[in-house]
This record gives sequence, C-alpha cells and structure tokens, in this order.
Amino acid sequence: MPGNHTDPLAELLAAGPATVDRPNLGAGYRGYDAPRPKGGTVDLRITMRWRHSGKITVDSLGRLAFPVLPDRPGLYRFTWVDPICGHRTFVGETGNLWRRLIGYRHPGPGKISDQYISDLLLTHLSTGGTADVAIAMFGALHVGGAEQALDLDSAASRELAASAALMQCAVAGDTDILS
Repeated sequence: MPGNHTDPLAELLAAGPATVDRPNLGAGYRGYDAPRPKGGTVDLRITMRWRHSGKITVDSLGRLAFPVLPDRPGLYRFTWVDPICGHRTFVGETGNLWRRLIGYRHPGPGKISDQYISDLLLTHLSTGGTADVAIAMFGALHVGGAEQALDLDSAASRELAASAALMQCAVAGDTDILS
C-alpha cells in the first residue's frame, strides 16, 4: 500500500548506534583484543595523486610495451579512448608495479583477466589508438579527521585505494570502467 513504506535510513538513525561486544582474542591477534569503538559513523577518506608514466605501445614483436616503472607497490591505471566505447579505464593494484605490467605483456595460462586487458589494448593500439599508464605510489588515509600515510605495502590498503579510484571514475560517469 502506498504510504506504508518506511525509510530504512530513518529507521537506522532512530535506532541509534549499534553495539558489538568483541571477545578477547589474545595478543597473537595483533591488537584485535584492544578496545574498539562501538557503533558510530565511519568517516574515511583516501587521497592519492596519479603520476603519468607514459604511453603504452606495441613493440616490433607485436607485444605490449610499457614505460619503465619502479619495482614498488602501488596502483596503476590504463586509459584510452575507444571510437565505439569512448573513454576506457582499467585500475589495478600490485605489490610490484614493474613485474605486474610484465604480466600484461606475457599473459600466462589461466590469467584470463590479464589476457583480456592485453587483447583489448593490443587491438586498440594496432588500429592506431593510443593508451597511457599512470601510477600512484603514495597516498593518505583520513580516518575520523586524523591523517596517516596509506601503507601500499599492504594488499588491503591497495585494494581500498583501487576501489576509491574506481568509485571516482564511476561518479564522474565519463568512462567505461573495465576493472
């Protein structure tokens, strides 16, 4: 019946903060037994800056060629304009930028996503298109107003940053997101 529906957000706000009792898991759990805040609002912001690293090209053997990247953890972003799909963006994260891009140059068996992105780029570049790669190796995490360095040695931090980068693309709405 119209008019009998309640607003789920209003219900949550009216219920007040949730509480969760956490058991003491011992010192082996890296501080998980420390007191945790109960309920409240999650206030999280990620800042990072993309650095243009160069063009992606095709070498004389018909394989992808990437600009030289550091062998450090970080995020990478491929961008290109496809005549049919428009702007396309692929965002990934890795513990070693240089080694990760080699995976697109030589996709191994079972690496379906590497092969897919490699094929898309090769097709685009072989028809005269251009593609760029940018990287982000540093960032900051803002939690509850306090800022700290974003630890890109941590896979969880890289995945969080990559998700934030994808959300930025989605909100802009001007690109086909491939990640």
